[in-house]
Amino acid sequence: MSVPAGATPVAGLVHALIILAVMLLAAPLAGYLAMPALAGLLIVTAWTMSEPHRWPARLRAPLAERALLLLTMTLTVLADLTVAIAVGTACGLALRFWRSKDAA
Repeated sequence: MSVPAGATPVAGLVHALIILAVMLLAAPLAGYLAMPALAGLLIVTAWTMSEPHRWPARLRAPLAERALLLLTMTLTVLADLTVAIAVGTACGLALRFWRSKDAA
């Protein structure tokens, strides 16, 4: 039985070490980048992380779930990522509890 490449704990460790080395070497250079370039990089990263192929299904979700998504996105921009995650998680858990209570 063969193990696929990159599927062992050693591969994860090597990957983490390489990312650490790149960050340690590249972090000082980030100060030389123009803010618009960093903004563009962040926008592309956020778009990729949002998984655009899943947006049609998200837009067909129930109204409460769409409101939760919009609340979390808005708080991420207006407040802070930590606040957005905390409020989004709390509201999501409350929504799940409310739905399970109605189903019982």
